[in-house]
Amino acid sequence: MECTKLGKGQGSLEYMATYGWVIAVVLLVGVVIWQMGIFSPSEMTPKGSSGFGQVRPLDWKCLSSTSGVQVEWVSAAGEKIIVEATNGGCTYQEEVFNEGVLFNISEMGSLVCNYESLDGCSGTLVGDRFESVVTLAWRAASGGPAHTESGRVWGAAE
Repeated sequence: MECTKLGKGQGSLEYMATYGWVIAVVLLVGVVIWQMGIFSPSEMTPKGSSGFGQVRPLDWKCLSSTSGVQVEWVSAAGEKIIVEATNGGCTYQEEVFNEGVLFNISEMGSLVCNYESLDGCSGTLVGDRFESVVTLAWRAASGGPAHTESGRVWGAAE
């Protein structure tokens, strides 16, 4: 029985070819994942909210340049509501107001409110994670008790 033995050069070449392909594939996967933004810190901080009821945030952001949180509110109350109090002013259809404005969210769109210098947002840099508590006082236009929506919003500062 005759046994063939590979030469040292051929064995080394096969070893490098096999592991070279593995290294090339790993590098390629790494570049693809990096291009998809998986390794970006701001992308790793998902937006989230908790603690709201009938009037809740649709979108929000921490503006690192002003240390303020901007929240877009939507209503699920099913009727016109009056915004009674905010701590930074709101904008509705390019009109700025502070309190006592009647709006019907289901017919006219959303309400954007600015909250200045909130804990969790002030002093952040772009991409940093923030978490702030925001509130909105409102009541139904048809009458009834006043409500205060309060909860947490978080995400990456812009």
